[in-house]
Amino acid sequence: MIHFYESGLGFTLVESFENHRGFDGRIIAPLPTTPGGPVPWHLEFTYQHEDSRDHSGETESVRAPTRDNLLALYLKDRAEVEARKTRMEEHGYHTVVSANPYWDDNGVTFEDPEGWRVVLCWLEWPM
Repeated sequence: MIHFYESGLGFTLVESFENHRGFDGRIIAPLPTTPGGPVPWHLEFTYQHEDSRDHSGETESVRAPTRDNLLALYLKDRAEVEARKTRMEEHGYHTVVSANPYWDDNGVTFEDPEGWRVVLCWLEWPM
């Protein structure tokens, strides 16, 4: 799954951990805006070992419960979305039709290997 985010979307692995109380983790981020500078944000993916249970004693499914469970990334502009889309396609990933037509009108949607969706949106976020 990390291949989808690193090679496809172009993020970089900034940290990882193994078997921390039954969990492994990978932390990815966009490249810093200046070489050697801080990353503006990061995502952490955790994996629960099959032989361990979560804190509540339950096990969980890793599949997305619906096609609209997604991560929306508001990128700089349409050109950046198109560049990342091309990169994803070069790594064997293809767009999917979004459950919510808003995302098809304003970006492109990909599905990661576990069924979770990522939208690359070209709208400017007013923050």
